[in-house]
Amino acid sequence: MPIFRSFLRPVDPAGPLAQADAADIRPVVLVTLLGAAASARDRALRLHHSGRGHRAIFVVTDPDIAAIRAAGMTAEHMPAPDLVKRFRGVGDWESYLRQRWVMIQTKWQPAMGITEGLAFHHYLRECGFSDSVNPAD
Repeated sequence: MPIFRSFLRPVDPAGPLAQADAADIRPVVLVTLLGAAASARDRALRLHHSGRGHRAIFVVTDPDIAAIRAAGMTAEHMPAPDLVKRFRGVGDWESYLRQRWVMIQTKWQPAMGITEGLAFHHYLRECGFSDSVNPAD
């Protein structure tokens, strides 16, 4: 039984896995950085760092989210197109990516979206999937 106890400890509320403070009622701006270069990420961080009137959530394909975390911001990760292509035959990637995108939208209920990288339908195309997606996605 002691082995399982370690898994049942609560998450540190100030740690890197902390969730949003329920008292934070600022509108969410979803900043899409799918396939974006580090320079675009840095520009977006500068623009949204103050967060006076909104809370920015960054959707990234770069697994290195250290700069976003260091700025005290939140990141949601999507797999990079080259990774998806490399493991294309393993599982239903297209359904996973679409469901993940819907989950991010549902979870954060963004009031606004800003695209600094690929729009989602272009991201799917980069991953090698049909572009028969509603461009509003």
